[in-house]
Order: sequence, then C-alpha cells, then structure tokens
Amino acid sequence: MIARSPLRWALAVGMFLVFPALTPIGSLGQTAGGEKYSMMSPQALIQAWESAGRRERPLIEDALIGNRLASLLVLRDRLINGSYEEKRFAASLVAEMRDRASVDALLAASHDADNRVRTRAITALRLIGDPRALPRLRELAQTASEGPVLKVTVAALGRLGSSQDLGLLRPMLLHPDAHVRVIAAAALAMQGSSEGQAILLESTRSPDPLAQQEATFGLGYLATPEARARLSEILDSPAGRWKSYAAIGLALQDISAMGVNAKRVEYLSRLAKQRQDWIVAGWAVEQLADLGLPEARQVLQDLARSGGKAGERAGRTIRARGWE
Repeated sequence: MIARSPLRWALAVGMFLVFPALTPIGSLGQTAGGEKYSMMSPQALIQAWESAGRRERPLIEDALIGNRLASLLVLRDRLINGSYEEKRFAASLVAEMRDRASVDALLAASHDADNRVRTRAITALRLIGDPRALPRLRELAQTASEGPVLKVTVAALGRLGSSQDLGLLRPMLLHPDAHVRVIAAAALAMQGSSEGQAILLESTRSPDPLAQQEATFGLGYLATPEARARLSEILDSPAGRWKSYAAIGLALQDISAMGVNAKRVEYLSRLAKQRQDWIVAGWAVEQLADLGLPEARQVLQDLARSGGKAGERAGRTIRARGWE
C-alpha cells in the first residue's frame, strides 16, 4: 500500500477549514527505509521532503518529529525564509507539533504573497490556539478577499474568538460563497450562537459534497434538538452521507456537556480504541492530546503501547507534542 503523507491528508477535501487536523491511522509508523532519514539534519530533511514521493514523505515527517527541538528551530526559519512549498510544509508541521513559539513566524506568514502559504499559516494558528492570533484574524475577517483565506479565517475566529466577534461572523451568513456561509454558521455555533442552524441543516442536504461534509461536522457545535436529530438521521440512514462526521458531531455534543475532566477522557478513550471507524478514532486521539490532562496523556501512552492503527496514531501524536 502506498503511504499517504499525514500532512497532505490532513489538508485534503476541505478538512482544514473547520475540522481538526485528522491524520489517517496507519502509514504512520517507522517502516523500512526510515533509517536513512534518522541521520539527516532538519535542513536536509526539509529539502528532501519537497521532492520526495508519497512513500517517503511520512518517513521524513517522522524523522523531523523525532528530532523535535532542532527541527522546530529550522521550521520556524523556513516559515519566513523558505520556498513557498517549504513554508506550507513548515506551517503544517509546527501545527501538528502545537508549537506556540512558532506563532510570530506564522503571523508573518499570514502576510505572505502566496495565497496557499497564507491559508496554511492561518490554519496552523487555529490549531495551535494561541490568542495572540486574534488581532490578525479579526483584521483578515474584514479584509480578506480570497475565498480560501476567508474560509480558514472564519473557522479560526470561531475557535479562538469570543462573543465580541459575533458581529464579524454574522454577516458571513449572507456571503455569496456557500462554503463561507456554512463555515460561518459553524463558527457562530462554536461561540454558542444558533443563528446559522438553518444553513447547517439545509447544507447537510446540499448537492455539494464538501458543503455536506462541513455542515455535518458543524452541527456538532450546536446543542439543539434539531441538530442532534439531523446527525442521528444521517448516521442511521442507509443513504446517509458523511457518517463519520455525523458520529463526530454527536460526540462533540456529548462532550460539550462534560467539561474538561476524567469523564471526557473516558468517553474519548472509548472512541480512540474502537476499530470500526478510523476517522472517528483519529479525531478522538487528537481531542485527547488537546485536552492536556495527565489522564489523557496516559490513555495515549497506553494506546501507543498497544500497537495497531490507533496505537500508531497515538505514538506519532506523543512524539509530535514532545511528550516522550
């Protein structure tokens, strides 16, 4: 089987807009051929990644993550001084590592001449979750004209913003781009507003598959009977689309009432260990990592020792966060 680069996958089919970065479980462990990369410097690894094939890129990423501190120094520099491809790659990897020391470099990259660099940098700022990004996000919400930049900005503002940002998000519900409308509705839901519920419900039936996907996930941020009923309908229907995201949406609703505590860790642990749906399992692993609780880290460590696909995902997450 051809290994797919986790970073490329995480940015596929629009998931970088609203969704957490999800990496496919599998194709993550150290496989044959990775030894040659373990001896290379971070500079050489980043240069090699740009021209590497699909089999090699996950191995290069693992080698960079394995030498985390030295790699981060180089990745921060590449965010500012690298080629366009290096900047995009660096933004994705510092995001996976949740490196708050990269925030200044990511903010600088959000001004880059390349649209894709700006998009990737804003996505990374959302995933890292540092409030220092807020002034820039608020500026972009009012000035961004490129669709991809506006979409990731709205998603980031939904996660990092507050009730004072509702006035920036609300007009996006009338945007001519359907994807902006859906993401704005989800962002409002993240801030506790159900103003976009009708858009999300309607968009789960859209002929546009990506709008369906985004809306299905976005309903998870709405603690309303209508949202839960629609997610359950998608999950239960033989013809339902994006069932994995409906399951995640229901899980989001469940954990939102739990607080950041042992009960949430136990709930996510069950999802991470289940073998029926690797998208849901991968999401649960990322959620556990982002909790930052000792109990959650212990679950990930136990999962990594257990082997299997979920164990590989947990092991990479532990290495990326520097918890070894």
